[in-house]
Amino acid sequence: MKARQLCLPTTTATHCQTTVHGSTLLDDDDTALKKTVDDTYKHIEGARVQVEQAQGGKGIWIDTAKGKMAIANDVESIVQPALQSDALKTIQEGIATFAERLPGVLKALDEVANIHPFIKVAVGAFRVVVELDLKRRGNDKKITVLFVEMRNMMEALLQLRGVRDEDTPGPDGTTIKARLRALVERTAEDIKDCANTCDTYAKKKLIVKVLLSSSWDEKFKKFLTLFGDRRKDFVFALMIHTGKAVDDVHRELNDIDAKLTTIITHLSALVPPEQERLRDAVDSRGGREAVLKDDRALVSLVRFKLSTAGSAAVKHADPSHPEREIIKDDDLVLIKAELSDSTDAAVQKNIETFERKFTVEWKRQIDAMQGIVQHESDRVIDSVLSGPHERIKDRVIYEIWKDMRWRGHVKARHFVLALRDHYLEEAEKRGARGEDRADLWALEHIDVNNVSAIAEACDDDASGFITISEVNAFTTSRPHHWSLLKWLAWWSAGWHLSLAEHMDKIDNLFEEMFALLPRIRAENHALAFRYLDMVWDGVAQLTWSLDDVDDNDELPSRFAGYVEMEEKRLDENLKTFCYKIDARDTLSLITGPVRIETVLFPLLYLLIRRHLQIFRLCQSEVVIHHEELEDCAESIMCILDAVDERGYFLERIFKQRGLSPKRQFDNFACGLFDYWFNDREKWTIKNLMIEDYEYPIKSFIPTDVVLPDPKDVLIYPTVSEDPAPHKQESLTETDLVSTGPLKDILGRWYGFFQDVDGTYPATPGMFTFFLHAVGEENFYSDTVTADSVPCAITGRISATDDGSATFASTWTFAGFPDTWTLAGVLAEDKQSIAGTWCDTPDDDINFGASFHLTRLGPEILVARPPPAHFDARRIDALWSFLRAYVHRRFQTRLSWKYIKEYVSRRKRFVDHLVEEKERNEGLDSDLDSEPDSDEEYAMATDLAQLRGTFTYEQASLCYHILDMRMRAASSINMYECAVCGDEIHGVRYTCISCSLALDESVDFCDKSECRATTAEIDETTHLPTHDVIKLRRPTLLYHDLPHLFRLAKETLKHARNTFRKSSMSTLRSGNRRSGQEAVEGKRLVPVRKRLSARHLAADAQSEAGSTGSWTDTDTGDGASRTSARSSGAKRIHSRRKRLAPDPSCVSCRREVRWPCLVCVECEDTEDIFICEDCDAKPDGVSSGRHLPTHTLVRCAPPSRSETSQTPAAVEKRLRALLDSQAVAQAKQVTALNERMSRIEGLLEALTKSREDVKVGHTEPGTLGGEPSESTASPTSAEVE
Repeated sequence: MKARQLCLPTTTATHCQTTVHGSTLLDDDDTALKKTVDDTYKHIEGARVQVEQAQGGKGIWIDTAKGKMAIANDVESIVQPALQSDALKTIQEGIATFAERLPGVLKALDEVANIHPFIKVAVGAFRVVVELDLKRRGNDKKITVLFVEMRNMMEALLQLRGVRDEDTPGPDGTTIKARLRALVERTAEDIKDCANTCDTYAKKKLIVKVLLSSSWDEKFKKFLTLFGDRRKDFVFALMIHTGKAVDDVHRELNDIDAKLTTIITHLSALVPPEQERLRDAVDSRGGREAVLKDDRALVSLVRFKLSTAGSAAVKHADPSHPEREIIKDDDLVLIKAELSDSTDAAVQKNIETFERKFTVEWKRQIDAMQGIVQHESDRVIDSVLSGPHERIKDRVIYEIWKDMRWRGHVKARHFVLALRDHYLEEAEKRGARGEDRADLWALEHIDVNNVSAIAEACDDDASGFITISEVNAFTTSRPHHWSLLKWLAWWSAGWHLSLAEHMDKIDNLFEEMFALLPRIRAENHALAFRYLDMVWDGVAQLTWSLDDVDDNDELPSRFAGYVEMEEKRLDENLKTFCYKIDARDTLSLITGPVRIETVLFPLLYLLIRRHLQIFRLCQSEVVIHHEELEDCAESIMCILDAVDERGYFLERIFKQRGLSPKRQFDNFACGLFDYWFNDREKWTIKNLMIEDYEYPIKSFIPTDVVLPDPKDVLIYPTVSEDPAPHKQESLTETDLVSTGPLKDILGRWYGFFQDVDGTYPATPGMFTFFLHAVGEENFYSDTVTADSVPCAITGRISATDDGSATFASTWTFAGFPDTWTLAGVLAEDKQSIAGTWCDTPDDDINFGASFHLTRLGPEILVARPPPAHFDARRIDALWSFLRAYVHRRFQTRLSWKYIKEYVSRRKRFVDHLVEEKERNEGLDSDLDSEPDSDEEYAMATDLAQLRGTFTYEQASLCYHILDMRMRAASSINMYECAVCGDEIHGVRYTCISCSLALDESVDFCDKSECRATTAEIDETTHLPTHDVIKLRRPTLLYHDLPHLFRLAKETLKHARNTFRKSSMSTLRSGNRRSGQEAVEGKRLVPVRKRLSARHLAADAQSEAGSTGSWTDTDTGDGASRTSARSSGAKRIHSRRKRLAPDPSCVSCRREVRWPCLVCVECEDTEDIFICEDCDAKPDGVSSGRHLPTHTLVRCAPPSRSETSQTPAAVEKRLRALLDSQAVAQAKQVTALNERMSRIEGLLEALTKSREDVKVGHTEPGTLGGEPSESTASPTSAEVE
């Protein structure tokens, strides 16, 4: 059925037609439907008129009219959805066929541009933006609709094919070139603007697209309308020169309008499924406005987005927690910042980035047309009629393809072996003739062992077959001075060597980053750690996965020139984009049309090398912008996303070919994807604890490194360590000529606001701004609040009949959706303005929130009592004002006393701000700003009082200190407690036993009730008796924990051994019975174990020649062993000093009892024991080289069961075991039945042959009645 669309007017019953690709949608077959719809709307209109005429009249007319209206509505409800569905389907079909029609349109436009060069500017812009959109590989239908309309607009220029002479004047004397040149140039700019808008929209987060969908839709509709109008301009202009009939042109213009109306109407419905689900989730939470005001709802929507995202999109989303949906404070801040930007502002910010993309793609297309590289072995293609081989460019491959009589494709292995045989034959011929060839060394690397590597290089799509186009792409991509044989040697051996070299470089860069991390200044530390948290895991999976390569001293020098050339090419492209990869299309422009694995390591090396320069600057030189390292991490993540995309593509191909992806990835691309595919099997904490996998720790940092100039490395401006004072302003020429009340309010003002609940002053404290005139009554000001929020102030002051002046203004804050509305009166002395204010448009302006602005200096204003005091007792308030100001002036003269008081007051104020910020902005805390306890209420009261004692400059300094402290203490990698579910800030306990079973960390907060709880995590049960480590600093899951776990287990074994060697270990535990239970059924036997140097030294001192250490082994005779140990307690006590020294706490020096804690990181000859009382100190324990931030392991008697599985896990295992046994038995029964069937067949044949012998029947092939081999009786082996 053809697509249909009906335009519904408000007063007439007419219909309009829509077209798709120039064809009418409503044809003669739809006459009946059109007539029905027309009659329906006639009934509707008639019913409306009758209802209006019958108002207040008798019911008969109203009933009749309502009946007709009901019939009309019923017909409309049936017809209209079908028509709308067909229209939407037509639009979607146009979207689906956009890419298919595009090559033909581009080719046709190029032909027209060759005839009429003045349109090349628009055609070139169109080609560039289309290529950029295809590189983005997005699936957003709204963007595709824009490009469809853009294509339709450009198709109108194809009518220029009928105009051969662009200088021939038309009927009005104007040439087609003069008529269209300006229009075409504007079109090129419009195309770029539209592409920039699409690029900006494509990079927005999903939640931003949904919440701001209406704003973006309006932006898109403007472009749709613009392209439709421009298309009509082209059609109308060309009509004059092509001689097209006026009626035909009019009809074409109407079709354009109708189609454009249809698309605009249905634009909001063109959303991907994930946007629809998220939009429904927004509606369920009260809609857009409610979500924007509720941080909890916003966080839940972001988590909802993560839970519905595909695996490819989130594989590297959070390497530390691949299965957890944790939203960090910084993430919420970034999302809210994006939501606060208008669409125009967002597009404007993206212009510079898009211009780089456009320029690079424009140059690439010019180079592709003009700079085609010719190789020595290339042949001229004259004709393709003789066979497919005629399309091959390289002479060598052409001859091979022709001799082998291959068609359009050949198996990759056969192709490589044929190449090898060809070059071997050539070498023999040259040797026989005594000729020498420079590239003969490469032949030894073209062997059977390297067939797969060469096949992978030629076979881009990994299909197992090589096509002619792939052959041409492979041969033309080599350096112009290289022979094909050297190019083959590069892919067989040189590329692997290059990967290994870059792998070592990348590892060395990360080594230095981790070594620098403790030296980075506090304001930059969280940003640097988060960069490593986001980046290291994904990159290390690739570098560690690489296969080992044989050492070769000659090969690297043969390929060094090409490696340097590739690095230079990539580095220049990265510089073009300021080392920022923001999207998939940017990555494609940087790498070129190659597979991501071919340039992966050089690209990562160049980026990480620059990121290391930023790390070096972060030590002490500068405080970097918070987006500096975040953009660096996003660039790496974009590359890892491309690796994911390539990996999933290869996985699908391998499955389609019937191959095992696991086996293929083990060798494909030198094993590059091995850990990527088998991450849950190989990239685990348990495997990384093996020493061979340990990441090397750099013991020194190069001292001869020259720090770069921050301007050469950093993209964003650095953060000043001092708060910026408010800008100095003066009256402008417009201000000086102002008159009336406007003149009275121009200039500098200071003031405080009182909140609705009576809090004075309100956040953030003192305000200051400088008013400028706009016209006769309006004013404006651009200022910054004390907490560094830009604020735009606009307003109006008007004189009243009684001589006073009313003040009304609106305050808009950057990054916040709400605005403040002020209404007040200018005082008679023109020195103050007082009134009320509200922060939402729906509030009553007289609700109770007040403000007071004054021209008095800030030092005087801070001494002014709150407005409530003036309202109650004005005289007392004035006297209080005077006394406070005099006292403050007197204090400032006593400088030392005043400084001490000011510093103390400032510290208390900043501490309160930190508490308030953590309480109000914690994602898992109550977001209600109202204090919910007496302690919080007292803190809020003290905070408000302190806020009123600081001038604007002083408050700015306090908020600047707050920002620096929050940067230093910002959340890095948040972990959730496995029991209470709260986010863990500060001290964290991680279970060693469970983490090794689950391949992810099992963490607990510092609450004793959580650590003493039995918790079920997945299919494992955590017991309070499990071994845990105590962490006081951020850690990376796969980088830090395996090393710490190994040290912790080693330390724990040695510490327990120390307790066992020391006398009276059971009595010292404080619980004789528990001590007996801990060793019940055990006996001490010497075993060898591998310890660190400090542990071996301690053993040597304590045992003096012992060949092993002691461990517990079950004897099966627990009662007798316990009794013997109990009866000999005094004898053991008498030998205590001879056996081992008693462990003591490094802090209080008292004898420790287990449970206690032992330092994992101190490299001393003896273990560092800490008792639980000392460890409970808020600042931890510091003694000698032991620091409070060191990792500790809890030392307690070993439990019988280190791990325990949940009943559900046991049941699952039993069910799986039973299922596997049932399957095995079924296979055995099937095999047995098949064997029995064969035996029955043989027995039947034997019986029949014997019966034939008895009757004297002789079969062909027998002699004298003897059965032949074919009819002989089965042997015992056959029966088996």
